[in-house]
Amino acid sequence: MNKEYRLFFATSCFALATALAGTGSAQAQAVAGATATSQTAEADDSAGRIGDIVVTARRREERLQDTPVAVTALTGAALAQRGVTDITQVAQFAPSVNIGAAARSNGNSTQASIFIRGIGQLDWTLTTEPGVGLYVDGIYVARSVGALLDFVDIDRVEVLRGPQGTLFGKNAVGGAVNIVTRRPGDAFGGSVEATYGRFNRIDMKVSVDLPISETLKSRFSIASLNRDGYQDLPVLNGKAGGYKRLAGKGAISWEPSSAFTLDLSADFLRARDDSTASSIVEIGDCVGTNPCGPFVATFNAQQRAAGRPEYLASSYIPSSIDTSFAGFGNYSNTDVVGTSAIATLKLSPTVTLKSLTGYRTLDAHFALDGDGSPLTVVQTEDFYDQKQFSQELQLAGSAFDNRLNFLVGGYYFRETGNNINLVTFNSGFRDFLFPGVFSDPTFPFQSGGKIRNTTWAGFTQNTLKIAEGLSVTAGLRYSWEKKEFDPDQYAFEARRRGIGLLPQFNGALRWLDPLVPRGSVDQTITDWSPKASVEYKWAPDILTYASYSEGYKSGGFAQRIMPGRNIVVNGVNQPNPVPAFGPEKVAVYEAGFKSTLFDKRLRLNLAAFYTDYSDIQVNFFDGVATRPQNAGDGRIKGFEVEAEATPFDGTRLNLAASYTDAKLTRLDPGAQGVTLATKFPYVSKWQLSGGASQDVPLAGWGRISFRGDVSYRSAYSPDIENAPVLRQKGYAIVNVSATLLPEEERWSLQAGVRNLTDKRFIQGGLADPEGLGQTSASFAIGAEWYVTARFRFN
Repeated sequence: MNKEYRLFFATSCFALATALAGTGSAQAQAVAGATATSQTAEADDSAGRIGDIVVTARRREERLQDTPVAVTALTGAALAQRGVTDITQVAQFAPSVNIGAAARSNGNSTQASIFIRGIGQLDWTLTTEPGVGLYVDGIYVARSVGALLDFVDIDRVEVLRGPQGTLFGKNAVGGAVNIVTRRPGDAFGGSVEATYGRFNRIDMKVSVDLPISETLKSRFSIASLNRDGYQDLPVLNGKAGGYKRLAGKGAISWEPSSAFTLDLSADFLRARDDSTASSIVEIGDCVGTNPCGPFVATFNAQQRAAGRPEYLASSYIPSSIDTSFAGFGNYSNTDVVGTSAIATLKLSPTVTLKSLTGYRTLDAHFALDGDGSPLTVVQTEDFYDQKQFSQELQLAGSAFDNRLNFLVGGYYFRETGNNINLVTFNSGFRDFLFPGVFSDPTFPFQSGGKIRNTTWAGFTQNTLKIAEGLSVTAGLRYSWEKKEFDPDQYAFEARRRGIGLLPQFNGALRWLDPLVPRGSVDQTITDWSPKASVEYKWAPDILTYASYSEGYKSGGFAQRIMPGRNIVVNGVNQPNPVPAFGPEKVAVYEAGFKSTLFDKRLRLNLAAFYTDYSDIQVNFFDGVATRPQNAGDGRIKGFEVEAEATPFDGTRLNLAASYTDAKLTRLDPGAQGVTLATKFPYVSKWQLSGGASQDVPLAGWGRISFRGDVSYRSAYSPDIENAPVLRQKGYAIVNVSATLLPEEERWSLQAGVRNLTDKRFIQGGLADPEGLGQTSASFAIGAEWYVTARFRFN
């Protein structure tokens, strides 16, 4: 941790310590932190009624049904009953949400692609940003690589739909996902969990609470997660899609008085995985009437003249999506370490100060055979590291006999990173790009660069009760950020005279002039994100609200920029080696209805929204690779329904539905690769999910709990190019499970199947007709059966 990180950490701790000394041991106030909490009222549940869920989506503790925000909350128990093991599976139960592993363009197995209400992130480079904020225990996770989190010792997951710019800041234009882990318990105890499933899945999880004293408690968890690959790689004599992971978390909670609490935590992930499974699904090889691009025509002619097998011939399209003829790569190594310190201090009976400090590191090394064939045509290898520090201070409380709830805060974020992207082209592709320049049989080059990003923000949000049942909320956030990028791009040519050696190649390759000039580029972004809403409670359990909110997703630079491009400035053609793109903005109008009816037997929540979406960031193919641009404006509108019912004791029903209509309304004059008819990626017009659980008593012994869930998505495209072969038709996923529990519930045995009907839908894809002349896709894993045993001890 460098000097400025230590300075901010010390400053915040000093402020809390000073306040603690002056307040003594006054009563603690329940004021929430940066992440949402979710608690179920067990008394109501046990009586066959729907329990209250307490959330802090507005950073103060309140019932879900009193919160004028569209939120889906799933407790750890609900996730376990559904057999949910990672963040991607949450999307099956939340309306307007898609969470996938869209890693076809880099091979990393831990890259998350999160979309809410049609807004998210396709790219993964350090110079692009997510459209949905991801938080772990209140700490922002800035990068999509390493964000495909396995659920280990999870207390709850909450999905906030719509822009959260006022309270959560940048890059939450689509919404936010909060993952909250379990806190230490008051007494010694723990659990052991073991799972065996299809593809030789072997999972072991152990958690234990270790109280140290009455004021100091600790909890430790560790998990080993393993699964064999499910896609055959005959050329490499291996498999893709498997993983070997070790994850853990330690937490310490110190409460020396009723006025002060300090929560320290550290978590880690060590993933030694296969590359993401992917296959070629379409090739333009100039055979018969099959068209092809200029590179494929030239290269295949060279291959035929030399008497070698054709590249990109139909023989390289596998007969099964569970086979790939890739001849390079097949590894994805990721290491993540996170630490946090959350301190809460009561300054008075109605005012609380909170500090949230986080530091996270990411180290990844992964590779991909970009052409998916045995030949060396395009191969990539990435060295990806990132460090981030964040510090947030919140002052929250109430005034005027609790008629006013206020929150004022400040936020600082600092991020550094480096991505070395090594790319090797076959001589045919090289000559297509640089005719007559190089002589080597292959052409390796280094793309990528270094980033330094800094953000400062101040925010406030306040709710005033102006009459019985009627409240208004107003909030505002100001953000300032500076983004810096140092391109680090060189060509290598062993048979031409170079001007130096790169140490990572031990002198085997020499570099020519940099592909772009050395130096640094930067941009400064400022933003105001307001929030306003009015809420009316018609009865204690019936709420309506209307709101307006804004948010922004940060801009950045094109990292894949080989070779550099020129631009015309005042009629003069000038070099533009590092194209930049600006932030995108949303303004959302939302109306909602929340109710708990029929003596808490039915919970019904509705929301309708309209989004003005401006300066939309999309990628387009720029001759050699894709790069981001601000393409124009759009609008997204839709509605969402969530319902839960307990018609009989032991019976629980769930329903979620959403309708989303998204389209571009205006294109910038220089926009490339899109038209007004282009469909937004990962947007299904309809998403439906339903579930049912039934407890069957076993007289004098215990019970069996049966669970079934069905989720449906209508058609969508996983890419902005809208390649017809990647268009995914509508499909349904069916999950079933049965859990045996004795009366004391000290142990349980669960058996289930995920994706019972073996639907192999497209979860990511890459169309490259102008370059390689091919399209490839990553398909979701098929049916997975599993058996899980759990044991609790104390």
